[in-house]
Amino acid sequence: MLEARQLLTTAIWHNVLSAADVDNEGQVIPLDALRIINELNRRRYSESPAGQLVETLEEGERPPFFDVNCDRHVTPLDALRVINVLNGGNPEQPWRFPTSEVTAGLSGRYTAVGCHAQLIEGDALRTELVSRFTVSGREAGIRLKFDTPVFDTSSSGRMQDAFEVSVTDVAGQPLVAHGQRTLSFWYSKDLR
Repeated sequence: MLEARQLLTTAIWHNVLSAADVDNEGQVIPLDALRIINELNRRRYSESPAGQLVETLEEGERPPFFDVNCDRHVTPLDALRVINVLNGGNPEQPWRFPTSEVTAGLSGRYTAVGCHAQLIEGDALRTELVSRFTVSGREAGIRLKFDTPVFDTSSSGRMQDAFEVSVTDVAGQPLVAHGQRTLSFWYSKDLR
């Protein structure tokens, strides 16, 4: 007779595309803060008093993304960050993962790596994350932090992999500063 076994998966507690969207429904609503408050009161996925979140879950189980500030704990600060987003006092810059054109088979996707999104190319022509934000005249600049891209070096005689960051207006046109230069970043590596 075989004994019953539970399959466990690594728990991901931070929504890498929109941290304050605890339920991952595409918008931040009061229920997101309430979910965190309920976890603080009932402790189903976290341990008291520090609020450390469990590291594994049963396969297929997907509780809310309680860890808004990405410290592996659920605390009142997580609920406060959601409330600040709701009140407009600390708006976040959520990312979207638009559908990419598929050339064959497996389309591009992203996965959570710690508190960040990692793009996985698959057979997609473009795999991208997109965020909309407002830049006023008071900001000195825009800062974007990313790890050095890792390119597929196994193919030969094909288009080379590339990584691009571009800043465009709402119509998708490159944003020009002082009428002279385009604010965009392009990183490419010759793989030959």
